[in-house]
Amino acid sequence: IQGADLVGHIMAVGPGVDAARVGQKVTCDPYFRDPGDETGLESNAFLGSERDGSFAQFTVVPAENTYQIPEDTGLSDEAIATLPCSGGTAMNMLLMAGVKAGDRVLVTGASGGVGSFLVQIAKHLGAVVVAVASASKHAALLELGADACVDRAAEDHATPALAALGEAQFTVVADVVGGDRFSECLSVLGRGGRYVTAGAIAGPIVELDLRTLYLKSLEFFGSSAYRRDTFPGLMQILAEGGLKPAVTSVRPLSEIHEAQAAFLEKSHVGSLILVPPKVEDAD
Repeated sequence: IQGADLVGHIMAVGPGVDAARVGQKVTCDPYFRDPGDETGLESNAFLGSERDGSFAQFTVVPAENTYQIPEDTGLSDEAIATLPCSGGTAMNMLLMAGVKAGDRVLVTGASGGVGSFLVQIAKHLGAVVVAVASASKHAALLELGADACVDRAAEDHATPALAALGEAQFTVVADVVGGDRFSECLSVLGRGGRYVTAGAIAGPIVELDLRTLYLKSLEFFGSSAYRRDTFPGLMQILAEGGLKPAVTSVRPLSEIHEAQAAFLEKSHVGSLILVPPKVEDAD
């Protein structure tokens, strides 16, 4: 059963889990790790892949992967359901790149699920954020916290991105696009800059001049499985009011094909939500 994002209530617990947890509203870290795997990089399994996921009324996950949702977030269940995959991926990328207050971060693919969280989380951490996205989505990204935006349709991204910083160079590029723009991403990084990626929607094969890497003393990070501190960090930002998940539409799970077609149109900002039927409504 697929589905990596969820929000729901604990209906039952297994041996060794506090029975008081029954009834808690929770979301879930979608990566599952063996207890002895300190980094979590060797043993990880993923919700909806190696384990049955959230395209159902019920699922079973390790208690340590569940996180109680604060009562005062002001967010809908549909909004919180965007956290596990998109929010977690963004948080993991920024932790790996060591983003902190004062950093200058360029976010590519900024209007997508991961990209919109990259903008918000980097801003919450105290960075200056420049977002690359279609011009029609700039207003939404500025509302989410971007300091400036660059039109993805422009032939040259580097010049307007650097101009937005007053010609200073970026300290971090958070890239989920890849493809032909990879070299341009590296060109805007200053010495000691960090490049982190978790996707390649424009193509996984890129051209790298190794002299750019070593002469600028750049650091590269590839992000997939979450660090053990990723989801706790994400939930802390949620509790601090630092997240406003962008939800474009909410559909029943039965309309998954329509949702996928809408996703491919790339006219949305953030996430498209699917809701399984209630138990009493299920066939």
